[in-house]
Amino acid sequence: MKISYLWLLDCIDLQASPHELRDALSGVGLVVEGVQPAGDDTVLDVEIPSNRPDCLSHIGIARELAAIYDCDLKVTPAKNPEGEGNFPITIEDPKLCRRYSGRVIRGVKITDSPAWIKKRLVAVGQRPINNIVDITNYVLLEMGHPLHAFDLAKLQGPEVIVRHARLGEKLRTLDGMERNLDPERLVIADARDPVALAGVMGGESSEISAASRDLLIESAYFDPGSICRTARHFQMRTEASHRFERGADLQATVPALERCVELILKFAGGSAETKLIDVFPAPLFPPSIALRQERLKLYSVTEVPAQFVERTLARLGFRTEAKDREWTVRPPSHRVDISEEEDLIEEVLRHYGYEKIPSSMPAWKGKGDFLPETEQRLKIAELLRSLGYSETLNWTFIDPDLQASFGYHELPVVLKNPMSTEASQLRTHLAPNLVMTARHNQNHGQERMRLFEIGKTFARQGPEIREKEHVAWVAMGAETRKYWHPEIDPPNYFYMKGVLESLLRGAVLKTPELRSAGARFLNPAQSAEIHVNGECVGYVGSLHPRLQDSLKIKEDLFLGEFDLSALGRSSAGDGVSPVVQSQPAATSTRLALYQPVSRYPGVFRDFSFLVDRKVRFASLMDFISNHPVPNLKRVELIDLYQSEQLPAGKISLAIRLYFESAERTLTDDEVESARDQVVSGLKKEFGVIPR
Repeated sequence: MKISYLWLLDCIDLQASPHELRDALSGVGLVVEGVQPAGDDTVLDVEIPSNRPDCLSHIGIARELAAIYDCDLKVTPAKNPEGEGNFPITIEDPKLCRRYSGRVIRGVKITDSPAWIKKRLVAVGQRPINNIVDITNYVLLEMGHPLHAFDLAKLQGPEVIVRHARLGEKLRTLDGMERNLDPERLVIADARDPVALAGVMGGESSEISAASRDLLIESAYFDPGSICRTARHFQMRTEASHRFERGADLQATVPALERCVELILKFAGGSAETKLIDVFPAPLFPPSIALRQERLKLYSVTEVPAQFVERTLARLGFRTEAKDREWTVRPPSHRVDISEEEDLIEEVLRHYGYEKIPSSMPAWKGKGDFLPETEQRLKIAELLRSLGYSETLNWTFIDPDLQASFGYHELPVVLKNPMSTEASQLRTHLAPNLVMTARHNQNHGQERMRLFEIGKTFARQGPEIREKEHVAWVAMGAETRKYWHPEIDPPNYFYMKGVLESLLRGAVLKTPELRSAGARFLNPAQSAEIHVNGECVGYVGSLHPRLQDSLKIKEDLFLGEFDLSALGRSSAGDGVSPVVQSQPAATSTRLALYQPVSRYPGVFRDFSFLVDRKVRFASLMDFISNHPVPNLKRVELIDLYQSEQLPAGKISLAIRLYFESAERTLTDDEVESARDQVVSGLKKEFGVIPR
């Protein structure tokens, strides 16, 4: 909201500069996003939280500053002469319109507003129209309560009715749009037709014009939910609806009305013909709240002076009564966000200063423990990590085509509002997404993969949705790199069966029965289904070659998955004993070092050379480590060659130098220069001969 600095000074006795006000307001949670000059004025752009409608006005901001600087407001309630007549006002739904106040003014003259009113409206982004409309807008921005002026001559009959619209009724609002109404919309109507959309916008039929002489000034309170639904239905956002839908001040209708009448009589002439009309079917006042000093100290971890508490709350409009170490606090009607003791504590502490609260951890007096299924999950994850597997976390959403390609018999759960068509179902198993994760890693240069996931699966069973927890793991690629040393065999069915047995034994799970697999996504020659009590609860084996080809997976992929809840924990008769792990007598503190992974690609250079047979490769590595080379991250031996054709006493080695920078992509010249540094050093120290 835009706040005029000069306007603020009319509301509060204050000497601070605009930039000082910016810092002060930001410190209590009303962040000032900008301070801009506006002629001889300065405008503060204040971000008002959605739960603070009381600050959507100059007096609301002035009230906060009064608490910050401990100074007085300069706001005096308006008092106007009263006439003898009356004007009938009827509220048909007191739940949606709790209060409706109004006054009739006759004999006004429609002209331009005084220059100072127009200047202030322009400074905060409003367009001056005429003295009557400008005054209602001025009071709205000053006091925060919306008002509306009707041309009395354009109303049908001397009556205003607050009611629900009737089916088929229409209203042309002040923006020139014709609105089709329905019974869910609350309207202000004369004896015949709607003349305003309650709390949102007035109608053209009763608009103030140059010919207007007699006015009805409206000041009401409307239900926030009703205004929000109406504004959203018609896609309208006005200054009035913005305040009503956040919660207006129920007690502000009369003060705002009297302030508006005061300015109209002063700058438009006329006389207040009727006495104050205030239809208030069910007066409502905020209940008092107890604020305990012990509770305040618990949150602040310090002793906030009682004098500061009472002074701050009083400046903000609260009424307090102290007794022993407790205050009875009655919130003002404009603070619709205050309902409990914690709200009062927040009010005190944001003005006291959060920076004065010492940092400390609260004492833990409770007792925590894992649920049995959580212990089981953690144990299985620990076992898989000990077998060299890395944990992954995939979306519970899945591509329907991918899920269908695996041919599961469970009925999938289809989302009504998916993020995309490729994520429009919930997964019935973990394996499909895990397989795609393995493929993604393979396509990005990873030759060996050991991945696992523990998570929820979902399937439709009649009208209900069945939710289970599964564990799945996949393996692809040989255990070691294919360099000069012997290659270890890649994973196979027996390896995956061994992983399954390790999980069952280590996690103390029931021993299932393995049967030949019939699933179409498994290779029938290298797979088995896991059965418990005659029911299939999982599988282990290799991906079917046809599915592997369709998914464009380059190497054989092995996978396993089972339902944790179906296996459960073993009982005394299961014949499975838990694995007892010995604990070390004492542990020493170790410092874990961490380096972030580089965002930039690495580069490798291979270097082959002859070296004396007596030179150990470890000596070469030590030399390179002790003579730092720019951006050299890793050195690997990739080949060893011995032959009678080589010079006597010599062997041939090939090493791979891996370069990488955490700051940028390396150039070819930098990599070649670093490689030449390694080569020249090995030549000088060990007499190596490049090949």
